[in-house]
Amino acid sequence: ASPLGAQTPPPEPLARFDVTALVGWLSARKQYEHFADWDQSVYGGAAVGWYWTDHLKTEVEAGASTQSEKRTFETSFVGGYPVSRDVVFQYSTRRLGLGQQYQFYRNAMFHPYVGAGAELTWETTDRQSGLFTGMPVDRSHVRELVTRPYLATGFKAYVSSSAFFRGHVKVAFRSGRDGVLLRFGFG
Repeated sequence: ASPLGAQTPPPEPLARFDVTALVGWLSARKQYEHFADWDQSVYGGAAVGWYWTDHLKTEVEAGASTQSEKRTFETSFVGGYPVSRDVVFQYSTRRLGLGQQYQFYRNAMFHPYVGAGAELTWETTDRQSGLFTGMPVDRSHVRELVTRPYLATGFKAYVSSSAFFRGHVKVAFRSGRDGVLLRFGFG
């Protein structure tokens, strides 16, 4: 037999795709008008992954965060006198990500993995300011689309042949570290 004919084909992946429902905690660095701060919110989403081999997986994820709120004040002038105005910022996100993961081990109950990718983030910031209750309020609504690369690490632990638990940490970058997402899920 020729050397190529004697080779055995590579084994098929044990799984072709998986689906995961995710819930987590998002800590995102947000630049407001005159200050930057870390906003904390709850995150929910879903991910669909396609295994090219037992170790290499492409994953698409969609999710959203709850609205976080920051309160501050600004000084404005009314009749020539300085007056403090209460300012409230509300921030939320919707995300769509595409990434590549490398999963260690084959046919094991516990698989650690590492990954990298990019995510599109639709950031919504609402701003309200006013002097007193009942008075007119200044409002603004800003939505922007931001693209960020990310690095991730986590694990997948099987509880049966077709069900698993997943833990995951994702760090997104833009101008330094912009967000940290800690997630757990079942699939």
